[in-house]
Amino acid sequence: MLDFGDIISKWAGAPARRSPTDPRSRAMNIVIYILSGLFILLALALLFTYYRSRHPGTLLMGATSGAAAALALMLMHWWPLVVGFVSAWALRLMGLDPGQNLPPPGQRRPE
Repeated sequence: MLDFGDIISKWAGAPARRSPTDPRSRAMNIVIYILSGLFILLALALLFTYYRSRHPGTLLMGATSGAAAALALMLMHWWPLVVGFVSAWALRLMGLDPGQNLPPPGQRRPE
């Protein structure tokens, strides 16, 4: 089976990965599974929010979170989760966060 993590490691000249039976490797795999699961839940929630509000930022942030989780699970590495988190923050800093369009407390949104 083709393993993109091994291909990238060989191309970059990185040392070989630890054995899957190594306890440190198993612990990191569990952390990657848990964080990827949280990213998938976040992506689903953001996609549901997009369905309800049609705000383009939620679609982009949901796609970013989902892609990061999928890459982390496929490659079984932690760095796609970090890249996804930083990308989501970059989208938020660009103003694509749906919370920035809310009216101040005590005022109603115009219908």
